[in-house]
Amino acid sequence: KTLLHDVILFGNIVLESIPHPDGIFGSILSAISVFCHYAGGITFFVFLLPFVYLCYSRRLGIKLAVALLSSGIINGLAKYYFESPRPSQLSSMFFDLVKATEEKSFGFPSGHAHIAILIWGIFFLHFRNPILKSFSFFMIIAVPLSRMYMGVHYLGDVLGGFVMGLLSLLLIEWMFKLSPDFPNLGQLEEKRISQLTRSISLALVAITLPATLISKVNGSEMHSASLNSVVSASGSTAGFFSGLLFLKYRFGDHYFSWGHAKSVRSFAVRSIFILLGISLFYFLLGTLSRQFFNDDPLFRYFRYLILNFYLVSVTPYLLHKIADGKFIKS
Repeated sequence: KTLLHDVILFGNIVLESIPHPDGIFGSILSAISVFCHYAGGITFFVFLLPFVYLCYSRRLGIKLAVALLSSGIINGLAKYYFESPRPSQLSSMFFDLVKATEEKSFGFPSGHAHIAILIWGIFFLHFRNPILKSFSFFMIIAVPLSRMYMGVHYLGDVLGGFVMGLLSLLLIEWMFKLSPDFPNLGQLEEKRISQLTRSISLALVAITLPATLISKVNGSEMHSASLNSVVSASGSTAGFFSGLLFLKYRFGDHYFSWGHAKSVRSFAVRSIFILLGISLFYFLLGTLSRQFFNDDPLFRYFRYLILNFYLVSVTPYLLHKIADGKFIKS
């Protein structure tokens, strides 16, 4: 925590030295920064993850889920622990940009920088298409820099997020090289597999549910906002991997046979299921949570659990029953 008092890493000197040009060039930089802000937010990945998982590659979707959910928990807990405030008393050139972000959590380490290095790093390593590879590299560079350009993170926040993202990327790539079929319970009797699936699902809930109790400890708005990502990622972890195990070991590997969306029609059918789930369990339940439950952590937890279980388990089950919009025999 001593580093958090360094005037270079956690002071306004570096931020105030960043030029903010006027005119068209300034407008372009501001637009890029705002885009990077939303491209690193929860809502963006709520859409991205199921489309990758259901329309492009199941294996890449699982890897992204491990990356996103682990980083959400780790980064949120780090923010909560270090209690490092965001930049304040900046000059007027930052006013509109800071206002556009409405960030309420603590600053160190930068979640956007963490996610940018991790997720876009995975895309950079996965894709061979030069356009997608170039865009991934652009996001790796642009997102961390945009956080300082907008005045919502110090240099130290961004460096901390960058290092955490890089370490997470190396660890996840190493893990999936060792276990490319993760999660896999091996070759066991059907009864034993069923018992393990239920036990692991209950264990996931038991391990992740206490995040809601931490959130209810009295603290400032910044403490609560920092833990929101922990609660969301915890519920998503329980829902995603419980759904994955339930689908795989309850119905068999053939329920993963939908593969790529190779036609416009196939993509449209899958998109309908994805958008339906997001509309009901993310937007509708989110609205109900804010209006009637004051965004209660327990409600938030189960909202993300249900959303991910639906997308990972229920949707593939229905896709197996519906072949490009036509009912088929199971």
